Amino acid sequence: MKQARIAGVGMVPFATPSKSQPYDVMAQGAITAALADAGLELRQVQQAYAGYVYGDSTSGQRALYGVGRTGIPVVNVNNNCSTGSTALFLARQAVETGAVDCALAVGFEQMEAGALTTTYADRPSPFARFDEESAEPVGMPDVALARRYFGGAGISHMKKYGTRLETFARIRAKASRHAVHNPLALFRANTPPVELLSFERIRVTPDGFVAAVINSGPGPVTVAQVMVDDAYGQFSIAPGPSIPRFGRATITIPYMWVANEPHALRIITAGVFDRFPKLQMIIGHMGEALPFWAYRLDYMHRATVASNRYESVKPLKKKPSDYLRENFYITNSGVAWEPAIKFTQSVIGVDRVLYAMDYPYQYAVDEVVAMDNMQMSAQDKKKFFQSNAETVFKIKS
Repeated sequence: MKQARIAGVGMVPFATPSKSQPYDVMAQGAITAALADAGLELRQVQQAYAGYVYGDSTSGQRALYGVGRTGIPVVNVNNNCSTGSTALFLARQAVETGAVDCALAVGFEQMEAGALTTTYADRPSPFARFDEESAEPVGMPDVALARRYFGGAGISHMKKYGTRLETFARIRAKASRHAVHNPLALFRANTPPVELLSFERIRVTPDGFVAAVINSGPGPVTVAQVMVDDAYGQFSIAPGPSIPRFGRATITIPYMWVANEPHALRIITAGVFDRFPKLQMIIGHMGEALPFWAYRLDYMHRATVASNRYESVKPLKKKPSDYLRENFYITNSGVAWEPAIKFTQSVIGVDRVLYAMDYPYQYAVDEVVAMDNMQMSAQDKKKFFQSNAETVFKIKS
């Protein structure tokens, strides 16, 4: 399979609906810039994937035809918030499977003023379950759907983890500090958290666009991308011998308010580590109790495969617990408890357990002292606090 590379990118400034250009004009500007950045002509592009949510069918053709008509297939992609990444994934997949040598991924959105709403009120809504889930924490069914969903997620996170409103404000303030240096950003004011907390609501719906050309030639590599649905069979990573320094290979797991245990298990049982045996992952919260379940994981996986009860559960080259020992590093974030740390070390090895504090959700200043007082050899304690992290993150002490 080929290795897809990003050959060029192009982008136009984000704008409010009242100041936005038409979607086809925005798209043409970004496509032209991406082709110029790649040093390519449109005739060299063999497929195009156009991502947008608010627009008529075949808007992608209208956007591309403004640059030129070469007779290539144009696939229109609508997948809500993951529309852009889905278009990019499909373009990358086309290159890596050898279907084409060069593909274009383009995304655009020409929004209406005001908050996001449903478009088709005369048919069952795909958001019906979201509406049910957001009804309890948020209520207010007349509030625009985007505010209910994202606000409900924030409220649920605050209730479950004790997250403070100030934390959300600090995250938004960090984004504003970066935006000051981005000439394409919509909001470029450096807004401190205290001012953000005074906002009752924000009613701005920006338009924006980004395009990328992907081919198999030299250039930056898409190191990891995950298409997440009910299975992890589409996980892919390249080039993959190890994780370069400080997170070059990034794996994003959705829904940060749920535990990572089921996601880690699904990655293991999907055979990801059989395909990429050198891939290393880090999981917190003392491995989400997976080391404690190691024996049962092995037993139940073996029994399930033998029974052929579930089509999705396939044989693996190793036992699930072997992947825990060979492909995972575990931090004790949120579990400042000596027995649990020592048990995990005994299961996966002292070289694979690292110290971490679950800041800011579980901020306990005295836990470092408590961890330092553990009954553990000086050599193993140094691995726990220092040298294991130096190894996995390639930090030079």
